[in-house]
Amino acid sequence: MGQLLTCFSLPRNTNIIMDPTVGGDSVGAIHGLRFMGMDNKALAFRKAEGFMVQVVSNATLSVDTFFFISGFLLAYLYYKEKADKEQSKEKKKEVTFKSRVSEFFLMVLRRLTPTYMVVMGIADINMSWYNKTSFFTTTERADVVCSKYWWRNILYINNFFSREEMCMSWSWYLSNDMQFFILGTFLLLLSSSYFVLSTIILVIILVSSWILTGYISYIYGYIPTLDEQLAMLNILYDPPWTRVGPYLIGMCTGYLIVRLRGKLNISKNMVILLWVLGSLCNISVLFGLYERHISVLTSAFYVALSRTAWGLGLAWIIVACCTGHAGFMDSILSFGGWVPLSRLTYGAYLLNPLLMSSVYLSSERAWHIDFLPLAAVFLGHTCITYFCSYFLSLTLETPCILLMRWVMRSTNQRKPVRGRTT
Repeated sequence: MGQLLTCFSLPRNTNIIMDPTVGGDSVGAIHGLRFMGMDNKALAFRKAEGFMVQVVSNATLSVDTFFFISGFLLAYLYYKEKADKEQSKEKKKEVTFKSRVSEFFLMVLRRLTPTYMVVMGIADINMSWYNKTSFFTTTERADVVCSKYWWRNILYINNFFSREEMCMSWSWYLSNDMQFFILGTFLLLLSSSYFVLSTIILVIILVSSWILTGYISYIYGYIPTLDEQLAMLNILYDPPWTRVGPYLIGMCTGYLIVRLRGKLNISKNMVILLWVLGSLCNISVLFGLYERHISVLTSAFYVALSRTAWGLGLAWIIVACCTGHAGFMDSILSFGGWVPLSRLTYGAYLLNPLLMSSVYLSSERAWHIDFLPLAAVFLGHTCITYFCSYFLSLTLETPCILLMRWVMRSTNQRKPVRGRTT
């Protein structure tokens, strides 16, 4: 009972959240990528064509950064644990179909989190309040939609429906991530016995995603401007078959990092070449659509390959950081100060749209798109979001993680009691 209650200790949970250290097996650069991947998009269509504003209008690439990170961590942790067992010469247990199915569902169930459901309830109450008190209206009617379609969120299938029927529209990411997780887990378990077959399936899925995404973009005559992107959310932005590329690249990167074991013996010129190629992947995707004056066919190729190319650029950054070829870049991304903020990104992701809507709906007049006022609002939103995320993590997310670990540890360990085992 004491261990159970300790999971809800505020001082202990604060120390866990704010601890800048990571385990020896962790990849420090991931925390920097995760925090820097957070974005706060402004809907400024008429200002979205300037060169430097591409960072804002292409801010959705930050979502692909998180897909890459999820795929990387899934494969890295799986193969790292497997490699550690082989290295320690641990006795191998007989692998049966039943054990594989049990392992699969166990990994899926561990991904479910009550934090998501609690925030969904908060969104329902929040929108109900502002629907009665605000001068403005919003298309995000969680008080109406969540009451009808909450079960789609619990089943992680809400990304298959239109935004008008989606409770917490930004939660499409979680559904995609869960579906990728299930697919990735299947491929990892399959690779234990049939590695070549698993690799072939992965490549087929990746290439099929390119072809299907490019085809959809072409038949709709899509040009990736910010307003067109918002008009095509249900068709090109939300579906998992258009977003799986970075996740699969992340999985391949995780496997590669475990295989390399921290060593990549290549010449200095090759390192420079790989940095150039990796940087070109990211820069060309981020700034390649300057002024958007491209044909529909060119746009189709860009839409089909850009997110995977973004993942390839991130893959080299991670490989370079893990093998000692990143220099100051590794120092920046592995900075201990990113670790606490990285732990708060999930709560920040869930709460930020609610907080932004609350601030806007509390106003008595409409806002104007001006740089300095919006910069001040952005900084204010960031501070408020991370403070609320800290409170959410302190009281709910961290206790749930600790409870899950405690339950798993209690289930797996058998302690002798009076000559018997329990």
